[in-house]
Amino acid sequence: PPGEGEEADPAAAEAAGYGHYGVVTSVAARPAGGPSGRPGGKETTSSDPAVGAGDLLVTTGVDWTTKIWSPAYAQGGGPSRPLVSYLGSSYDYVSDAAWHPARTSVFVTSTASGTLSLWNLAQGVDGPVSGADGVVVDGSSPPGAGAGRVRWSEDGRRLAAAQ
Repeated sequence: PPGEGEEADPAAAEAAGYGHYGVVTSVAARPAGGPSGRPGGKETTSSDPAVGAGDLLVTTGVDWTTKIWSPAYAQGGGPSRPLVSYLGSSYDYVSDAAWHPARTSVFVTSTASGTLSLWNLAQGVDGPVSGADGVVVDGSSPPGAGAGRVRWSEDGRRLAAAQ
């Protein structure tokens, strides 16, 4: 972290092993559906982060980023670093994240301005499948009254977003 009077550099903070520059707004652990992390528990072997043990975490923060972590891949016993880091396309903090309860490669994030982004790691790790702008939950909400929290239904067929 920067000392008193020093200017903060988010890239330097991440390179030093810090995950987010600023407050972490959510941490969500990927649900494990069996030995492979998939429903049914069929064992698979792959280097693809969307396949394998249910040990992925997604974190969000006021630094406009969403990060995916695998604590099992920490090198040399040192601090874990994000596998992938996404910088949002708007100047709005990412307020929450939730993994889909059955599809272990799918998660959703929400922003303070009220947009949701749907991610599917099985389709790619370049960004959300819902597009860079996300899906606006309620366009009539005043600024800052966005989707503060998101939760999937138990069966994963519905998604709730609330302040």
